[in-house]
Amino acid sequence: MMAERKYSINAIYDTVNSIGLTIVKAQFYKMLKNELYAGWLCKFGERHKGKFEPIISEEIFNRVQQVMRNKKTPLVYKSEHPDFPLRRFVIHPQKHKLTGAWSKGRNNKYAYYRFIGTRLYWPKIELEKTYEEFIDKYSFDDYLFGKLKKEILNRFSMRSLNIVRDKEALSSRKQQLKEKQRAFLQKNINGIISDSLLKEQLIVIEDEIWAIDNGITQIEEKKVDAERILQFLEEFLIHPSLTWKNLPLDIKVKLQWFQFPEGVTFDGKRFRTVKISSIFKLKQFFLTKNSPMVRRAGFEPAEPEGVRFTV
Repeated sequence: MMAERKYSINAIYDTVNSIGLTIVKAQFYKMLKNELYAGWLCKFGERHKGKFEPIISEEIFNRVQQVMRNKKTPLVYKSEHPDFPLRRFVIHPQKHKLTGAWSKGRNNKYAYYRFIGTRLYWPKIELEKTYEEFIDKYSFDDYLFGKLKKEILNRFSMRSLNIVRDKEALSSRKQQLKEKQRAFLQKNINGIISDSLLKEQLIVIEDEIWAIDNGITQIEEKKVDAERILQFLEEFLIHPSLTWKNLPLDIKVKLQWFQFPEGVTFDGKRFRTVKISSIFKLKQFFLTKNSPMVRRAGFEPAEPEGVRFTV
């Protein structure tokens, strides 16, 4: 991120802290200047190339040092900005795109969103709060999430059972091939088969064993951490706005487009959308399928009503 100069160092520092690297800013600067990551050992006034795989290339390391030395180097255009996650995602009904910028006041700086080509603008904190209220209209309560969790666990259980069966079948076949190898070797020792025939058969067996090992590896890669997925789903579905707010920029933007694949519109008063993620449609499914709650016709619309925005 630093090498690309798409974000300020403060934004990068906030991002790495948000994902768990909790260090003071002085240590963060020191980390960016540490040549050890590029494969160099610098101690006691000497500098030697380490006999280990560097984490980053020298090219990236040197570019970062140049960026840090030359703070006046102009930044490239930011297609995504960590301070304005709703940029390009929200559009006006008349197709104006939303952008964001900082405005310098007499004593402070202020963040605003505005529609390009118009005089419509809103303080960042207020527009994002209204967006959070909008996505919270899609939230699940504990009862609904409990039904979804039960269904997911059933699916995971079936999937895990199939994975175990497939792995056992491959392991059993591998064992048979190992026994076949030993049998051919014994026949060769006893003079029953020639060396050339032994070599030919062993190659065929080894090829099949390699394919089995590859299949077992692929099965292992298909395993998923059901508890971790359910934990995120619970946070996301019960508290959509809180989840969105606490994510790093790249994940936050991906989540927005996942929730609303065609983006959202904002006319200055309300957020609206014409298409929602399939996972939100499950709310309607579970409410209408064997639900003990009494529902009035039309009480749960396919799409929640837009959220009003008051300046």
